Amino acid sequence: MLTGVCRRGSGTTLRKQWTRGTEGAIDWDAALADLKSKRIELRGANAEEAPLAYKRLEEVLGFHAGTVRVLNVLRPIGVAMASGDTQDHYKD
Repeated sequence: MLTGVCRRGSGTTLRKQWTRGTEGAIDWDAALADLKSKRIELRGANAEEAPLAYKRLEEVLGFHAGTVRVLNVLRPIGVAMASGDTQDHYKD
């Protein structure tokens, strides 16, 4: 979790503070079992990247009906990501 405002000092200094998260809504063991049953190989991801962590595209687009025109829908055939312990020096 990132905090935005430093509570010490003037209140305008920003800093990153990483904390360990609490138990989430995703049952990671069930997510792994589901992926395995679909013969999907998972390397280096964690629960925050579980399929259940994302809203369905059709549902999201439904909220924008009348304001967007969908021309194409892409279906991924693979996703590559770094392991959870990899630090992204270009992020934020």
